[in-house]
Amino acid sequence: MSKNLKSKFVDICGGETLIKLNSDDNDNVLKLKVNKDTFKSIVSGKTKVYTDAISPKNLSMFFVLNEDGTVKEIKGVPQLRKYEAIQFINKDESYTCQINNADVVYMNPDIGNIIPYSELEDENIDYTDCMISYTLGEKV
Repeated sequence: MSKNLKSKFVDICGGETLIKLNSDDNDNVLKLKVNKDTFKSIVSGKTKVYTDAISPKNLSMFFVLNEDGTVKEIKGVPQLRKYEAIQFINKDESYTCQINNADVVYMNPDIGNIIPYSELEDENIDYTDCMISYTLGEKV
């Protein structure tokens, strides 16, 4: 992600995720380590939509992959991993909430607007140029 795009991402999303921990297929909960400010914003209910940058390192955390490591698509629609909840972790604290919706979005670096991946007309945009967006639900 370019420095300018990353700066706009932080401005729009209000913070940046630190290190991803893992996903747990057994209980269908995505576990993410987040910074203190992001954690507080989620727990307080101020953050209703959690958005995170997609990178080659976390691609398999968010998408179902083909054997060759590419994102599995059905009729042009990326197949997201199905999680029922997200557990946000900050040091010794954790907060788990339901996921009401998940979508892949692209932020236009020229004007800063967010476009759902399904509405993109530029076929040269890769998933790693995009972000994953989770609409957060009730506390679990």
